[in-house]
Amino acid sequence: MLTIVDRYLLREVALTFSATVTVLLAMVLSYRLARYLSQATQGLLAQDAIWSLLGLQAVRFLVILIPLASLIAIMLALGRLYRDNEMTALCACGIGPLDIYRPLLLFA
Repeated sequence: MLTIVDRYLLREVALTFSATVTVLLAMVLSYRLARYLSQATQGLLAQDAIWSLLGLQAVRFLVILIPLASLIAIMLALGRLYRDNEMTALCACGIGPLDIYRPLLLFA
C-alpha cells in the first residue's frame, strides 16, 4: 500500500515525466514532419502516407524516449525536492532514503 509520501513523490515524477515525453516527442516528430513534407513536395513520398508514417515513427521513438524521459523526470523531481528543502523536511520527519527512493524505483 502506498503511503501519502509515496503518492506525493509519484505524482511529482509522473507530472514531470508526462511533460518531458510530450516535449521530446513533439521535437522529434516536428523534425520528422518537416522531412516528410520536404519529401512529399519533391514527389518522393505520397501525401496520404505522411500522417501514417508520422504515427509509426512516434511509436518507434517512444521506445527511446520513455527511458530517457523517466531519467530526466526523476532527476528533475528530486532536484526540486532538494532545492525546496522538502527532502530535509522528509528526513526530519523520520522518512529515510529507502522510503523516499522506493516509489521512484517502482516508477522506473
